[in-house]
Amino acid sequence: MKTTKGSKAKAILAAIGIMLLFIGIQAIIGAVGTVGASALHYAQTGEAFATNEEYMEYISGILTVLQFVGEIACIVIFGLWYYLGSVKKDQKLGTYESGLKKISNVNAIAFLVCISLGFYTFDLIISKITTVLIPGSSELFSQLMGLVTGGNQIVAVLTVALFAPIAEELAFRGVMLKSSKKAFAIVGCVILSALMFAIMHMNPMQSLYALPIGLALAFVAYKFNSVIPAIIIHIINNTAAVAIPSVLGRPLSMVEAVVVCAIFMALTVFTYKKLSVKDEQVEATELSA
Repeated sequence: MKTTKGSKAKAILAAIGIMLLFIGIQAIIGAVGTVGASALHYAQTGEAFATNEEYMEYISGILTVLQFVGEIACIVIFGLWYYLGSVKKDQKLGTYESGLKKISNVNAIAFLVCISLGFYTFDLIISKITTVLIPGSSELFSQLMGLVTGGNQIVAVLTVALFAPIAEELAFRGVMLKSSKKAFAIVGCVILSALMFAIMHMNPMQSLYALPIGLALAFVAYKFNSVIPAIIIHIINNTAAVAIPSVLGRPLSMVEAVVVCAIFMALTVFTYKKLSVKDEQVEATELSA
């Protein structure tokens, strides 16, 4: 596909806009929710919060619900955008093929599981290194996660393990990747999506480990010509991040993470070679669901 500098610039600006919209939706819901909760507290008690600590303790449980609502809102908005701009269009052209159908075989399932666990441990390695190289990054990450998951634990787990992956994939590997394919080939699409995904997290630790998995998710979405495999990988990855430390009663050590990562990365390469995914995309084909 021939592109111009103008079309590439437009694609980059569109990607930035999509990222800002994703952040903005959640920020607006968070702001409205916290202001509303504070006003309700004052109406019920007739008193303002005495200290910032008192306010944060009161609001922590509400933030978990607001994060949940924000992810649902993003799923609805970007899901509709993706459906109307891609799926429905491909259905009219007769080129639509279900992403679920593309992964409904043993080789594809094995690949998705292996790449999910491989990048879960790879990200864990990066986070451990980041903790050493950037003092305070671990504390900042813990504080942010504490705000999001400090309330109802069922809501928190559903948000982190299920709804956040769906929302993020629809935005970054659905709408954004589809848009960037009009101007870039696979390398440009993958890098642009991964960079916006990393920036969106807005803290050193998450941004650093979001970059490699963002590259992997964009690569898979591009190769399968579908957002569905990326959603599944993201869900498995986030579920592993919640479940494995809970089951073990501790996080994986660096040595354990390196060994497990090496095993699953090797299996990822092996299972990918068994797939019947075409290496070359048809230029006129749009990203299907």
